[in-house]
Amino acid sequence: MLLALTFAVAQFSFHALDFLPTDINDKGWIVGVRVRHTELGKTYTPVLRMPNRQIDLTSFPGSAVGINNRGEVLIVSEQADLPKGLGGKEGTACLLWANGKTTYLGNFKPNGRFSDNGGFLARRDQTALVVRVIRGSAVVSKAPAVPPLQGYPSSDVYWYDMNEHGSLVGVCDLGTSWSHAILMDSRRRITDLHPQVEMHTGWSAEFINSKGHVMGYHSFDSSIGGGGVFLWKGGKTSLLPATRNMAILFHPSSFNDQDQATGNLGLYDSGSFVGELVNKELRFPPIATATTHGMFWDTKQFWNLNEISDKPLNCIIATTMKISNKGWIIGSAVQDEKRIGYFLVPK
Repeated sequence: MLLALTFAVAQFSFHALDFLPTDINDKGWIVGVRVRHTELGKTYTPVLRMPNRQIDLTSFPGSAVGINNRGEVLIVSEQADLPKGLGGKEGTACLLWANGKTTYLGNFKPNGRFSDNGGFLARRDQTALVVRVIRGSAVVSKAPAVPPLQGYPSSDVYWYDMNEHGSLVGVCDLGTSWSHAILMDSRRRITDLHPQVEMHTGWSAEFINSKGHVMGYHSFDSSIGGGGVFLWKGGKTSLLPATRNMAILFHPSSFNDQDQATGNLGLYDSGSFVGELVNKELRFPPIATATTHGMFWDTKQFWNLNEISDKPLNCIIATTMKISNKGWIIGSAVQDEKRIGYFLVPK
């Protein structure tokens, strides 16, 4: 069910991209991946778009997944696709692009934001890592462990995001269909963001901004249904009111320092119809479809980006990937049965 808007005024200017964006910094530099479909499969090229030019970052396959305000870019590739002498073991390779030079960082996959101080979270197999890029090299350590909460062992912890101050947020599983959203600050002190969590509820902290404010998601198991997005700041957890009527169909995708957020609203329940739509994109030539709509939270209410942007009439803003601290939004759209990237600029 889509949100009913009180008015529909274009608040964002729509700009199409010829690649799928993954991250944007506060300078308006955008990184992502150009996907080309062939009868043999897909090819991937990491891309950087700056205000005055656009470049392919490598001559080998890969995806640019993060950029900070220093202009440093994280690229993910497969070890087998790297040139001889660049890389390590088999599996996923993480590389750094800076000032036209590509450097191998290690055998892991980044997740969460890429901070201006060179810090980010990563995973190697099932191991969570904290990575710091110092003078072009990676200093890697295991993510900190979490002590037991409420008498339950806390071995199953997943860290989702880390801010530039070293604070971590994530989810701690305490049992079947029961989890807590947790915050660990730079001094390794743990805060349970909603300690009154009930059985059969899942709370997950997924984003933390530079102010230490946290956004996450909570849901009930399938026998109960329901869920929503929460915001934690000033030591208090509150539910975003518009999400109460969206059940489990909405999920946040990004959160900036102004407490603005983006996310994606599912248009259909899971089932064969959605499966049929998704399968269209697996055909050759692919037929792009939209099973979600991109959404924007402006600290007061949610807006459907299709209603508040000057996008073309034959275009659907399907997903959001990131909102910068200046309110710029990137994601993917469906236009003429093709998936394209977009860049929204506040008017």
